[in-house]
Amino acid sequence: MNDPNWFGQKSRETSDSQELYTVGFYIFTVDGPLVTVDFYSDDNGQWSSNASYPSGGSGAGPLTTPIFDFVKKETWGYSLHGAEYLVNEGSGGTTTQIKFGKTTAELFKSSTAMDFTGRSLTKTVDTWWANNPGRGAISDILTLTGVMDAGAIMSGIPTDTFVLSMTYDHPETLRRDHINHGRMITLSTTDESGRWVNAVDENIGGTKNFVFGPWNASYPLGTYGVDPATKTAWAVLNYNGDFTVVKTGR
Repeated sequence: MNDPNWFGQKSRETSDSQELYTVGFYIFTVDGPLVTVDFYSDDNGQWSSNASYPSGGSGAGPLTTPIFDFVKKETWGYSLHGAEYLVNEGSGGTTTQIKFGKTTAELFKSSTAMDFTGRSLTKTVDTWWANNPGRGAISDILTLTGVMDAGAIMSGIPTDTFVLSMTYDHPETLRRDHINHGRMITLSTTDESGRWVNAVDENIGGTKNFVFGPWNASYPLGTYGVDPATKTAWAVLNYNGDFTVVKTGR
């Protein structure tokens, strides 16, 4: 399939991810109905072919094991209680709508990732829900996995981002003067201590910036906001996790 002299690939075939000319491994974690898959591979790679290491040569490479530096490249998973969505990465932007109870979430993703034969890759995004936990939460909890970048993360910062927005169920309309007095509604996630924090605080890189109003495609990683007109909170993110909308202040 990866031979440039081979033609006639099936266009109906869906290519989820691909990494060539390196060494990697998978770790599967089973936690009740949840399965998480972490993919690690050598951060150097650059094999010129599957038969030579590290690069530039032809035929068999050296008969010694090279020094590997394995880093996490991708995480995905699935749940017996969830749903799976295929998000096309070559469409210039795909919006996926996900509903549970009174909460509606929208995932917007845009990427140009392709496999060796030039076909756009497809993200396999898996989701599951939990009921509103209280503690300031004003929406149900959405778990997302499979949205992180599948490419080489040489700098430690994923090059792929996505936008997540979630509706909230609260009778009061948030106004600018409320925010000035310490009241806020944010898309949130849990930190290492299990506390709800602003979702952009857990990004890998990016600059934190608040917007009062709807999301715009020009907003970079770290931008977050709330749109009282549609009762949605949103954020530009780059990691898998658990998300809900949280109200703080009085």
